[in-house]
Amino acid sequence: MKTRITRLIMLAGIAALVLFAGSTAAWAQTETCYSSTPSYSPDFTSNQLCLTLNNNGDTGYPGFYPVVPPAPAGVNTVLRLTPNATYTAGSAWYNTQQPVAGAFSTTFTFQLSGSSEDSLGNADGIAFVIQNSALTALGPDGCGIGFGDGSCTSGTGGIPNSLAVEFKTFPTGTGDLSGNSVSIQSNGTLANCIDICNIAFNNSLPITLADGNPHTVAITYTPSTLSGCGEGGTGPCPSSLDVILDNIDLFPGGVPFDLTTIGLNSGNAWVGFTAATGGGDDNQDILSWTFTPQSQSGVVMMGTETFFNFEGGVANGGYNYNAELTSGSPVMAQVTVIPVADQATCHAIVNPNFPGAQCFVYDKGSGPTTPSPVMFELTCPGSPGGTCGSSANPFLATLGTDFNFTSALNPFNPNEPLVGWLKGVGPDPLHPCTQYAGNTPPLFHSNQISSFSSTGDPIGSGKGSSGGTGSCWLLSYNTPGEAPTVTVAAPANGGVYQQGQVTNANYTCTTVNNTPNATGPYLTQASCSAIDSPGGSVAQGAQFDTATLGTHTFTATVVDSATNTVSQPVTYTVVGAADVAILKLAAPRVRSGSKLTYGIGVGDFGTANAVNVNVNDTLPPGTSFLSASGTNIACSIVNKKLACTTTPVPCAFAGGTVSCNVGTVMPFSLFLLNGAVIQITVQVTATPGTKLNNTATVSAANADPKPGNNSSTASTTVTDH
Repeated sequence: MKTRITRLIMLAGIAALVLFAGSTAAWAQTETCYSSTPSYSPDFTSNQLCLTLNNNGDTGYPGFYPVVPPAPAGVNTVLRLTPNATYTAGSAWYNTQQPVAGAFSTTFTFQLSGSSEDSLGNADGIAFVIQNSALTALGPDGCGIGFGDGSCTSGTGGIPNSLAVEFKTFPTGTGDLSGNSVSIQSNGTLANCIDICNIAFNNSLPITLADGNPHTVAITYTPSTLSGCGEGGTGPCPSSLDVILDNIDLFPGGVPFDLTTIGLNSGNAWVGFTAATGGGDDNQDILSWTFTPQSQSGVVMMGTETFFNFEGGVANGGYNYNAELTSGSPVMAQVTVIPVADQATCHAIVNPNFPGAQCFVYDKGSGPTTPSPVMFELTCPGSPGGTCGSSANPFLATLGTDFNFTSALNPFNPNEPLVGWLKGVGPDPLHPCTQYAGNTPPLFHSNQISSFSSTGDPIGSGKGSSGGTGSCWLLSYNTPGEAPTVTVAAPANGGVYQQGQVTNANYTCTTVNNTPNATGPYLTQASCSAIDSPGGSVAQGAQFDTATLGTHTFTATVVDSATNTVSQPVTYTVVGAADVAILKLAAPRVRSGSKLTYGIGVGDFGTANAVNVNVNDTLPPGTSFLSASGTNIACSIVNKKLACTTTPVPCAFAGGTVSCNVGTVMPFSLFLLNGAVIQITVQVTATPGTKLNNTATVSAANADPKPGNNSSTASTTVTDH
C-alpha cells in the first residue's frame, strides 16, 4: 500500500512539472473513480484511479503516458504496461470486480512500438487477464508475459485462478517460433502457465502485432445454454470465448471454456492486463478499453448474417440481435443489451415521438426468469469514433432481432401488429441508449422497420435498415403511421351488374415506405390480392364474377413486409334479364275541382328478380299533387300455401314528378302474385273539356328484353258535373 501511495505522489509531482515545463513525462491520475466498469474511451485521460498498477521493480511503470504516433483521432493518453526497457513486468487491474459468469464483451486497442534492443527484437507481449487472485497479482517477466510460469521463466509463479488471452510477440520454444501469435491460457484455480496451460492457439495471423500500429481486439464470452448442441441438437451448449483481432475472428465458433472453473467470487473477478519484456523490449501501450456485461462482439460483413445471442439465444428461449452489411468492408460491431424495467417505463421513452406505441416484452429480457423490453446499443469500437460510420462513410446494414415472447404480455392484433424497429441516438455516441435529460429531445426519433414475422407464441422476428451510424434500437408494436391501405374502384360498392357482363377488377394496394426520407419505415408489399364470394380469387385487371346471380362480397387485401394486413370489402349484385311492366289506370271522367286518384301496377314478367325498380310519373298540367303511396307485395309458397309480405314503397314529389323507389320485384306468375301497387292522388284544376293524359314509366337495373311495356298512359276528361 505504501508503494502505491508513493507512486501516486511521484506521478502527481511529475504532472506538475509537465504543466510548468511542457515535459512529456507521465500524466497525472485523476482524483476519483467515477465508473463501475472499465470505460476508457477514447483514451485513459479520465478515471485513472480506477486501476491498480503493479510492477516487478520499475516504479514508473505501468503508468499513463502520451501516445506514440500513429494513433486514432482523439487518443492522447495511454496506459503503458511496460517501457522499452528489458526484463520488466507490469499488471493493471480494475479495482472493482466485474461480472464474468454471464455474457460480456471487452474491447481494447493496443500499440506495441519503440523497441530499443534491435539485436533481440521486440518484447514478449501483452495479455488480457481475468483473475480472482488479488489486485496485486503479477507473474514472471520475459516469456511469462506477467501472468504465467513455464520452462522459459524463473522466479515469480503464475497468477492462480486466472484466464489469459495472450498476444505473444517474441519467439519461444513453447509452440510459437514465429513470435506473432494469440493464445488462450488457463490452469483453472492453479497457477497459470504458458506451456501446458494452452487452451487455444493461432499463429497464422495476417497482421504483425508489434508493427507499431494500433490494433483493436474484441473478446466475447458466451455462457453455456441448456440445449441446442450435441447429437440431434438437444444437448447442452458449452460456454465459449471468442477473440476478434482487427475484424478477424481468430477462433470461429468460439473456444469452449467455462469461466466458473477458475474459481469466481459469486460470478465476479478482476479484469485487466499484464505485459512483460525480456531481452527484447517495447513500449507496450493500451490506448482504450471498455468492458461491457451483457454485451457481444462480432464481425459484420456482406452476404452473411451475424448473430449476437443473449440469454442462450432464440433456440433456448432467449433472444438475439442480428446484422448484415448491405455494402462496405467487414467491421467489428459490439451489441450491448439494455433491459428496461417494465413496459410502462419503456412506453414513456418511446411515446413522445410515437404516441400509442408499445414496447415488445421479451420473455428473458432482464434475465432467465424476468420478462422485459430490451434496448440494443450498437457500436463499432474499431471504427473511427467507435460509432459504426459517419455521414462521409455511412454504416449500411440490415439489422434485426429474433426473440421469444408471450402473447399475454404483448396484446397486439396479429393481423396488424404495426411493428416498429425504432432507432435512437442519445447524447453519448459510444452509449447511444443513454437518454437526454428528461428525455428531451426524445431518444427514439425514426422507425426503420422493413419486415416482421411471428409464429405466435413463442417466436417473433423483426428487421430494419440502417443508413448511417450505429445507434440504439428497440422493437415496438401498435406503432402509429404504419398501416397499409387498399382501395377498390371496381366492382363498385353497391353496384349492379348484368349476368354475363364483361367487367374488370380494379383495386390498388399501398404500403408505407418512406425510403427517400431515410427515416423509415421501409415497408414493402408482401401481397395484394382479392377474393370474390362467390367467385373466388380475382387478380388486378381480371374479370370478376358476373355469372352467378345474387349478392357478391368482393374483398381486396394488402399485406406488407411487417405482416400488417388491411382489407376493403365491397358488395355488388349480379342480375339476370327482367321484363318489368307497368299499367296505369284512372277514372275516364273527373269533375273540375275534385280529387283524382291514379292507380299504378308494376310487375316482373321475366325469370329473374328485378332490382332497383323505380316508377316515375310526371303529373299533367291542370293538376296539383296531393299524396302518393305504394306497397311492394312479395309472395311465395310456404307449406303448400301462398304466403305474402308487404313492404311500404317510399314516394316523393319534386319538380312536378312523383318518384317511387319500389326496390326488388320478384317474377310474377299466376301462382306467385308478386309486384307493386302505387296510388297517386291529385287535385284537378283544369277547366272542363280538358283531357288529362298521364304517363308513368318503370325502370330496373336489369337488362329488359321488352322495353315496350315500360310505360303506361291513363287519359281522363275533365267535366263540369
